[in-house]
Amino acid sequence: MEDQQYLDTDEGVIYVRLFLNGKPPVLLLHGFGDSGECWMPSIQALKDDFDLIIPDLPAHGKSQLSITRSELDLSNWLKGLIQTLNYTKLSIIGHSIGASAAAQAAATTQALITTLILLDPPWTTPADRPSLPPPRRLRLPVQDLCQASLQEIMQCGLECNPYWSTVDLLHWAAAKQELDQRVFTCQPSFEPWAAVVERIRISCLLVYGDYLQGGRVTTGLIEVIQRINPNIQTVKIDGAGHYIHFDKSGEFIRLVTSFLSDEMAGMN
Repeated sequence: MEDQQYLDTDEGVIYVRLFLNGKPPVLLLHGFGDSGECWMPSIQALKDDFDLIIPDLPAHGKSQLSITRSELDLSNWLKGLIQTLNYTKLSIIGHSIGASAAAQAAATTQALITTLILLDPPWTTPADRPSLPPPRRLRLPVQDLCQASLQEIMQCGLECNPYWSTVDLLHWAAAKQELDQRVFTCQPSFEPWAAVVERIRISCLLVYGDYLQGGRVTTGLIEVIQRINPNIQTVKIDGAGHYIHFDKSGEFIRLVTSFLSDEMAGMN
């Protein structure tokens, strides 16, 4: 069963799309400048095995942003959203800042979140980046893209990501036009990532791609994460950039399904 809800939160009215069939619940949390629609190919592949909860972040997609907000605490927002939806336990797959929000929520409220999958969180360590060549990046910043036509946004995305499907490209581009411009003056606030990583005690998988293809996570960062918290599993998907679920969707789905199924079987 598919459902849509608009929920009142401190950060504004939040749009949530749900695919429910009585299976274990998994929340999909997109990154900055995107929307829940950017998960659509993943939704089609996962919805028969899991109940899916797909919110739009505040100021993204069909969600609103409270006019009183000057800073976004996405971790507390996420915990409140889970409770508003009346879930006592669920798994989360987070991409980019969605991964950062999910990681911090898991580090502070382990009772709500059972399993965590982080897709290329925007974490950095100053030691390894200066020695690396420039990665693949969009020629226009997101703030400029939001002012462009849909065709111009899609062309910019295609230049940087020539192997994306038309469907993925369209969802990605449309999300830029839906973005509330106030979000650029109302930035998300997060704890330092190393402090968050140290406190994660649930099953956690960090998935990353190639830095030179546009990925944010480097091998140097992975080494630091594994020293801080050896219990966090890490997997690199070769050939993927920042949008792992677009770049290598088949590998991503197989990896996620296997990890979630194994973890849930272990809980029974």
